Amino acid sequence: MKVNLIQSIRNPKSDLKNIILLGSGQFVSLFGTSIYSFAISLYILTVTGSGLSFATNLVLSILPTIILGPIAGVLTDRLNRKMIIVGADLLSGAVLLLLFFVSFVQFNLIWIFAVTLILNILNTLFYVCLEAAKPNLVHEKNLMKVNALTQMISSSSFILGPMMGGFVFAFMDIKLFILINAISFFISSASELFINFKFSNESNEGESKKTRIFKDMKEGFLYLISQKQLTGMLGIFILINILFTFSVQIPIPYIIINVLKLSELSYGIIAGAFPVGMLVGAIIVGKLSEKLMEYNKLLILMTVVSSVLIFLLGIPLLFIGNEYKLFYTIYYVALHGIFGIVIAFVDIPVITMLQKMIPDELRGRVLSVTVTIVKAFVPFAMLISGSLLNVFPAFWLTIVGGILLLLISFRYYYVQIIRRTPLNSQQA
Repeated sequence: MKVNLIQSIRNPKSDLKNIILLGSGQFVSLFGTSIYSFAISLYILTVTGSGLSFATNLVLSILPTIILGPIAGVLTDRLNRKMIIVGADLLSGAVLLLLFFVSFVQFNLIWIFAVTLILNILNTLFYVCLEAAKPNLVHEKNLMKVNALTQMISSSSFILGPMMGGFVFAFMDIKLFILINAISFFISSASELFINFKFSNESNEGESKKTRIFKDMKEGFLYLISQKQLTGMLGIFILINILFTFSVQIPIPYIIINVLKLSELSYGIIAGAFPVGMLVGAIIVGKLSEKLMEYNKLLILMTVVSSVLIFLLGIPLLFIGNEYKLFYTIYYVALHGIFGIVIAFVDIPVITMLQKMIPDELRGRVLSVTVTIVKAFVPFAMLISGSLLNVFPAFWLTIVGGILLLLISFRYYYVQIIRRTPLNSQQA
């Protein structure tokens, strides 16, 4: 079996080598990133106790996607994708290494916010480029499985990151998190150097076309709005992102750390339950990729389930005291795990459909515009939610958000574009 594996890797017609290199590079990089993200969020909540400061750091992680996403799409379609991906990881490692040395002299929120912003500018470019390049890295028949595999790798790294982060944070200096993440980016970039980005003949890399930023961005946007399949999904994605951010992403860490006062290890276990759920969901999607129901029906069902889960996040705080630490740990672990499964059933089929549907020469621009539109409203939800945490009990944000998502999702079911447009079919 080992010989067959080596032969498959060396076979120029096999995409196994690309899959292994892509997967290993992503795992190393994402593992370091998950530790860093967890540590920084916990550091901000522990040191400042401010929901607004926590939300501000998250806003800075979203802004690059909104502001620079379309430009990243243009660069992805016009420049060498391999160099973009390798370069983004190298620069990310360099930025974190600089922060590591600076932290011995000065370590405050300004430095944290600045590094968060720079890292997410690079991550925006990396993400758009990687998703646009995937169809060129593997055979088309393997694309859904590769998306499921990368989701599994992403989930696995974010499972280990928070769980290890919760343990290490209690005993070691936060500088260690920064150094580990810097090293992980350097290792990831080395792995990506050996990926064949021209495995599929579909690739248009190397064509000498003049880059016209605004005209190219316009082309991506016009293609997006011309596809009713895409515009139908956009409305639901925007809704889910706003209410998930408002009711889960900001209030839940605040509830766990500041209201329930659970330990760092408990927070790490709860945070790790979400990617565990995504891992399970990715495995299921990978096995049932050809048997999933019409995606419009699946999307509505997952939206309804999400609304119920959000609602349930706040309900126990109305009736059960804060002293039941073990109950809250188990309860939030269960809900976060189910949430992860739901998100996997939304994300993986959608990105696969987009990658197949969009022409290679437009893929970077259309994907970036899609992500930008979906994420555009998220910072406002973050800031509003963070501000309301200083005025109202945090559990009300989850209860109200869950009810709103349920009501709007039922209303969305009767929108013609969702009822009549089969989102999983091909459209010319």
